[in-house]
Amino acid sequence: MAITINVDIGGTFTDVLIFRDGQRATGKADTTVYNLTVGFMSAVERAAAELELSLAEALGLKAGDNLDLIIQGPAGPTHVAFNILAVYDTKFGEYDKSFVFVSLEEAQRLLFKGATNVAVLLYKPEEAPQLAQTIESWSQAAKIDTP
Repeated sequence: MAITINVDIGGTFTDVLIFRDGQRATGKADTTVYNLTVGFMSAVERAAAELELSLAEALGLKAGDNLDLIIQGPAGPTHVAFNILAVYDTKFGEYDKSFVFVSLEEAQRLLFKGATNVAVLLYKPEEAPQLAQTIESWSQAAKIDTP
């Protein structure tokens, strides 16, 4: 499976063209000047949806792959290397199309301290109280304010 992604980041819109196994899809999103990656990923998601692909499929990523990103932010470009540990399928399309999980510390570094939330997916909801206590102890140890 060969995937090619072409991108045109303009002053107003970011356009993406994806070619996959003879199929073609386009995506358009607002250019996000504060972080060009946001507009790019939004455009990729739209093109991927047209091909009925998850974000990982559209980018040709699977467990064990390495992903190098260059993110343009207010302090200039930041290079980040990731090792893809797993690709998951929650059966909830919106999550599968666009969510990526990284540590809070890494998210803060990537988003210039803009990450403030942690999302947790529990397979056993009855374990929620114990997990809440664990997260609370981590936040206290790290001196993070919690509601």
